[in-house]
Amino acid sequence: KDALKACATRADLAENKELYALGVGAGQRAFCTRENGLKLGRKRAPVKDRCPPELGADFYSGFEEGLKQPA
Repeated sequence: KDALKACATRADLAENKELYALGVGAGQRAFCTRENGLKLGRKRAPVKDRCPPELGADFYSGFEEGLKQPA
């Protein structure tokens, strides 16, 4: 929510908070997949706190598996 406030202030999105939140949620659902976690784990990419708890289990499971594979 702090990020939403900061972005809303910077981009004058105060009137579109709901639409912005829907876009963030859609982006998180697209990003926080097991497959993407696996890919980023193989690349050893930094991913700290990228996914909310409700989406993170599969993503971080894939990430951990990717870390065990050759880069």
